[in-house]
Amino acid sequence: VAYVENARKLLEASRRGANPFDGATPEIPKGSRLESGSKEFLDSEALGLPHLRECAFVLVAGGLGERLGYGGIKIALPLSLCSERSFLQYYIERIMSYGGDAPLTLMTSDDTHSATLAFLEENNYFGFPRKRLSLVKQEKVPSLSDNRAHFVCAPGNPYALETKPHGHGDVHALLHRAGLPERWLAAGRRWVIFFQDTNGLVFHALPAALGESIRHELAVNSLTVPRRAGEAAGAIVRLKYADGRVITNNVEYNQLDPLLRATVQPAGDVADESGYSPYPGNINALIFGLEAYARQLAIKKGAIPEFINPKYSNAEKTKFKKPTRLECMMQDYTLQLDDARGVGFTQFERHICFSAVKNNLPEAMAKAAANLPIESASSGEMDYYAQERWRLTRAGAVIEPAERRTIAGIPLDIGAFVALGPNYAPSLGTLLQRFKGGRITRSSVLIIEGPDILIEDLDLDGALIVQAVPGAKVHLRGIQVRNRGWKLTELEAGDVCPEELAIRGYRFEKLEERALIFEKPGDYLIEA
Repeated sequence: VAYVENARKLLEASRRGANPFDGATPEIPKGSRLESGSKEFLDSEALGLPHLRECAFVLVAGGLGERLGYGGIKIALPLSLCSERSFLQYYIERIMSYGGDAPLTLMTSDDTHSATLAFLEENNYFGFPRKRLSLVKQEKVPSLSDNRAHFVCAPGNPYALETKPHGHGDVHALLHRAGLPERWLAAGRRWVIFFQDTNGLVFHALPAALGESIRHELAVNSLTVPRRAGEAAGAIVRLKYADGRVITNNVEYNQLDPLLRATVQPAGDVADESGYSPYPGNINALIFGLEAYARQLAIKKGAIPEFINPKYSNAEKTKFKKPTRLECMMQDYTLQLDDARGVGFTQFERHICFSAVKNNLPEAMAKAAANLPIESASSGEMDYYAQERWRLTRAGAVIEPAERRTIAGIPLDIGAFVALGPNYAPSLGTLLQRFKGGRITRSSVLIIEGPDILIEDLDLDGALIVQAVPGAKVHLRGIQVRNRGWKLTELEAGDVCPEELAIRGYRFEKLEERALIFEKPGDYLIEA
């Protein structure tokens, strides 16, 4: 009954074109904008890195890869074909690289729970201790057919309801019901970090973002990127109400423009002198102070304000294009807070922390034609390599610039394929100590795996793989590698291949490589 009543109220507001933030005056929020690689960035990273072991991590993993053209769960997709790591393996190994005994919780759904558990068991949990990993499963809610919030029968079954996911905002209630925040507090955790299923770059920004949370004593810290005016992405906005309430929250793009036009900016959602919107773009990665978070969950039981977003098929707004449902978003947690002083953001350049993987090839082509972020499996992989190359250039490497190629209709910047293992460079500051100078050609492949490897003055034109077990202290100095390397080859029509290749439109041919494998602890020096 409560579900239907709330739905009817929200549907009526939607039909009237009401904005959930009506009555608020938007302001630019308070936060930090860090230039990646700057002294401020490195200082914040050095402050935050040792404290990541004191965090709890929560991965929102309720999605299938159907939109991508992938039949499995999205977290099982390879982040990188070169390293052959899935997103989930990469995340787990990143968390383990911080040391300590940080726990990880995955929010699954009816669609993904069994497959996620099977994937973990098939891979022995990627070495992550099982007692530190929890799964909480999200339930679905009934679909609605009209403005009176009538339910919809399941296809082919008049005795069952059609249901849909309720949104990732359910994660807060699920954590509360499982008693996890209290358990984390008792174990000495101080923060909880929420992140999404297919954004492999976000871990590059976490050390510095946590450093900013510590420096500014933030109860809520949203990781953000510069947002293009009009971009279909939410923005972090400070909202002041006439009754004195002040909140800092995400405002969706379709709500931001009319809110600005009705209040402080008649031109609407437009760029400032920087060329971007003054309101930072939300990427749905959040750092919460755990003590305040647990206290708030005890009050609200994790319930998050709901919204509804029907797509109407007529001008009178009486008919839906397809059934809708009530939803909630995890970032709307801040709508409930009485005090906005501890709510802020940390902004990074997009290339450092955000490259989502969600669009199939036709959708990606349309995004490219509109000059919007492509967000395909191929662009996500190439953005990953580009970020690894950028980090090596900060460490003094000279790398040939990438070249633009169109593969499967998608324009991609193809450069050296660099994959640095999670335990090799958990932060930029760490990398600056472990890689010094060198030269790498555009077509090269470089894969480094191991926690104690120092590489100086590498000269690479081909493929090089360096792997070292913990306890192996490896020093490569001035070595030169010349071989045929690996070749990125575009798939041809009719090629039979796994889905993870088909959704990219290419494969790698391993022609020749040099592998330096150190399987036993000890000190190793290899020189030119």
